Amino acid sequence: MPELVSLEQRVIESTPRGTLSQSFRQVADWTSIQLAYQVCNDKLKRLRARGALDEHGNVNTVKLKEALADPNEALSNPNNPNFLLNWFGWTGTGAMYTVENGKAVLYLSNDVRNNLVLRPENIAKAIKQLKRLRGYWPRRLTNYRPNEKDASEVKESVSAGTTARVEYDADSLRLINDTNDLSYFEVNTVNYDKPVEEGGLNGDQRELAERTWGNGEKYNEAKGFSNEFRQYMAILNAAGKKTTNFFILNPEYVKAYAKKGAICRVSWLFNFNLDHDDDFDSSFLAVDRLDDTEGIGGLRGLLTQVA
Repeated sequence: MPELVSLEQRVIESTPRGTLSQSFRQVADWTSIQLAYQVCNDKLKRLRARGALDEHGNVNTVKLKEALADPNEALSNPNNPNFLLNWFGWTGTGAMYTVENGKAVLYLSNDVRNNLVLRPENIAKAIKQLKRLRGYWPRRLTNYRPNEKDASEVKESVSAGTTARVEYDADSLRLINDTNDLSYFEVNTVNYDKPVEEGGLNGDQRELAERTWGNGEKYNEAKGFSNEFRQYMAILNAAGKKTTNFFILNPEYVKAYAKKGAICRVSWLFNFNLDHDDDFDSSFLAVDRLDDTEGIGGLRGLLTQVA
């Protein structure tokens, strides 16, 4: 695998949204691609700069709504660095699914080296296998199937603490069915830290939520959620978002399609989505496929080399 590059060493830029070929096929230095929690933390920094969030995590609702409604923050102006607040797209967070002991397992990795789709030697094949096929049913080539060596490296990375391993079923994650292949669990932006019976998250849900919207690390049972997670939830709530969602492949789907080996999907992070009241408000998807269509989305990162 390529050498690990620390976050401090990474050069992060906001690249314009564009076609899939711009987003994936030209990425050589994929160690610079941002993970979901890094995007969220950058949004918090931007809101502090706008006066919408102070150093203690208090939200100025008026300034928050002004910032989110500012046309300079819009996706239509990607060359303006302010557009980060409304950015959405694929992230570097890795999502691999396996079947182990008859159970569905998600490996969610915040070490981009373990995003098997983005490994330079895998990208071309992964794009082909994950491409959405319009006008064709049933779908074919809808999951990326990594080789056993790559899949083993992801499993081994759990011990390093950068990858979460969550064995799950519909009950353990309290999943709400969405389609034939995916479901989601809700994160209440106020009650997340309360007991489960009062709307809070259980242990596995906390692990996945912290790694996605928080500081990217393992959930700390002694200390609870990180300041980053608490502040991001406070921002969402102040923006009128009572819940956000974590989308995951249905356990039965995983059992059917990963029984002969691991499968991977692409991760996606939505924006604040102020104009819509639906299920996608800053939601995270560990289930996405790819679409080589103008304007669909893009990775945040630095293109250091064009193929």
